[in-house]
Amino acid sequence: MESFFAVLKTECFHGQSFTDAKALRATIDEYIGYYNTKRISTALGGLTPLQCRGKHAQAT
Repeated sequence: MESFFAVLKTECFHGQSFTDAKALRATIDEYIGYYNTKRISTALGGLTPLQCRGKHAQAT
C-alpha cells in the first residue's frame, strides 16, 4: 500500500495544484481507475492490478 501512495504522489500530484477538495478528489478517482486498469506493473509480471486479480480468480 505504501508503494501505491508513493506512485500516486509522484505520478499524480507532482507539480499539480488543486482549486478545491472536489478537484483533488476527482483527480484521485481518475488516477485510481487508471492505476487499476491501464498501468502495467513489473511486480505483477507485466499485468495491471485488474488483470492480476482476474488471473488469480480463475486459478481458484
